[in-house]
Amino acid sequence: MSDGVLQSLGINGKLFFAQLVNFAIVMIVVWKWVYQPLLKAMDKRQKKIGDGLLYAEQAKQELAEAQHAQELLLKKARQEAQGLIRSAEEQGKKDRQELIIKTQNDLERMMVENKARLDQEERAMMLAVKKQSADLIVQALEKILPSVLDDRTKRASLEKTMNELV
Repeated sequence: MSDGVLQSLGINGKLFFAQLVNFAIVMIVVWKWVYQPLLKAMDKRQKKIGDGLLYAEQAKQELAEAQHAQELLLKKARQEAQGLIRSAEEQGKKDRQELIIKTQNDLERMMVENKARLDQEERAMMLAVKKQSADLIVQALEKILPSVLDDRTKRASLEKTMNELV
């Protein structure tokens, strides 16, 4: 009866069985040499993609960390630069003050030296003027009173005149 139902549908039993065996052989061949290698290749590709995504995520994280480290380094460098600038400004102010004080001290020293030198020159000039005045007085007295005065009297008169001039 099963032959009759299959025949009524237009299916030949022997041919159907042969096609079923052929289909099974093709399925085994496809399974063994096409589907399995295809699955392995897809698994490898999927693993590579997963590894690539993981690597990309790690690289992104490392980049973020590197950028953060760079920002910290730049911030630190800016702070150090500002500290150096402040230090240089303070040192400049200090050096300027020291230079001003040194210059003032040098000027004061030069003024004292010049005053001492002028005082010395003034004393020397006064002594020269006194000596010259005394010589002139002696010459005048010798002309006016040549016979009246002796050397001792001349000297006493000269000393008295010099003391009056001083």
